[in-house]
Amino acid sequence: MSFVTEQETQSDRLEELRASLDEARTAGNLGTEGELLNSLGLALKNAGRFDEAELAFLESLEVVDRFLDALHRVRAQVSSNLGLLARDRGELDEAVRFYSQAQREYETIEDLAGAAGMLVEVGIVHKDASRLSEAQACLQQGLAGLSEEDQPTRFAAALVGLGLVHERRHEYHQARAYYDRALPVYQQTGDAANEAVVLFNLGMLCDLQKQFPEAMEHFERSLKVSEQQQDRMGIVHARSAIASVLMAGGESEAARPMLEQACREAREMGYRRAELDAAHDLALLDRDEGNLDEAAERLLECQRLAEKIGDPQEVNKAAFDRGDVLLTAGRYEEAAKSYERAAEAVDGLRTLLRSEEESLNVFDEAGLEAYDRIVRLKATLLKSPTEALAWSEHSRSREFLRQLRWKDLPLPLTVDHEVALQEENLLAAARRAQSRWESASDEERLNALRELEAVEQQLADVWMQMTETTPEYAAIRRADVLTWPELLNFLRS
Repeated sequence: MSFVTEQETQSDRLEELRASLDEARTAGNLGTEGELLNSLGLALKNAGRFDEAELAFLESLEVVDRFLDALHRVRAQVSSNLGLLARDRGELDEAVRFYSQAQREYETIEDLAGAAGMLVEVGIVHKDASRLSEAQACLQQGLAGLSEEDQPTRFAAALVGLGLVHERRHEYHQARAYYDRALPVYQQTGDAANEAVVLFNLGMLCDLQKQFPEAMEHFERSLKVSEQQQDRMGIVHARSAIASVLMAGGESEAARPMLEQACREAREMGYRRAELDAAHDLALLDRDEGNLDEAAERLLECQRLAEKIGDPQEVNKAAFDRGDVLLTAGRYEEAAKSYERAAEAVDGLRTLLRSEEESLNVFDEAGLEAYDRIVRLKATLLKSPTEALAWSEHSRSREFLRQLRWKDLPLPLTVDHEVALQEENLLAAARRAQSRWESASDEERLNALRELEAVEQQLADVWMQMTETTPEYAAIRRADVLTWPELLNFLRS
């Protein structure tokens, strides 16, 4: 009896694709060449060879652009795959760009379902970046353009995306409902790769609720499916998650080698999200074992990785945990700076959340604890009550000023009349756009949001003009943090 390893099977598949590609080139079959390059790129991606995959996808696009301009569908498929690759690398803006290109290609050939599918993918990327309003709007409009009967896997992807948004908002019951709807669709259509993803998401949902036995069950099922599919990324992420559950159960010795392997393989592939998850857990293991310097260094790496990805929630998480480690190590000044970075990330996340309901759901006690840490640390160990008071006011004034940004405020006399009139008209337009967005149907919510964003950008330009002559007023409108003396100067003007 002989056994074929995963690497040998992947190698055979790659050789077959390359042989077919050579035949297509020899025969001058440009359509087949472009499709095979795309298939080769996917095979290389699944093998964890991201750089080679990117070259194959780009070469496929070159073939399509030069010789097959009429085949928009092929261009859409390749652009979509490049978007998927960019997302897995944590290059979120690039992912949005590629998916948007694919959406335009589908719209050109009036493939509305294809365009809706790309809107779903864009929504999931927005979720990764904590832009939850944009994510939900894209996902809802995408879902409205899909049929469960005619496009079952795309329909299920939209359900999963909405589940992820609800999970980010700590609305676990709603998230579970979406995942439970999507899972049988993937199982019935034989889409094992996405079945593994949903099982993983169900595991994360249980893990967040500290339902560790159920989480382990889902992660192990996800790992089994990923291994059957030889999906290296799915395997890495599932193993990392299993190790996290082992940590929660006090089995650190079993968890560490799994996390180290997952972190190493994710880094080799360029799979940043999985690398971040594994590295963060390794840092917590270092902390628990008393290796505080190693933990602090590893968490700083996590923070920088989260910054590259562009997810303020993960930046806050890494910076906050690093602050705790530095505090325990007696490195108080460094701890304060790390907490300040966490608070800065929280401020950034708050600006991405547009509705009050959304903010109240996302920000639990843990999400706001960085401010409390800063105030306590500066008031006690660092013996700087003035700075402690300033940070206390900072945490309160930020939301107060955000609430004021579209309210009627007295204009300073130094504001140019034409600029003041422009601001008045734009503020009225912003309020109307906000109202339309809040009451829009699922199909119209994205258009309403884009209208609101356009008005907000025009207002930002107007307030920038006001900065030179009335900086305090402009700061209030932009929801910048003001000191009380600055606020008094504005009220006196």
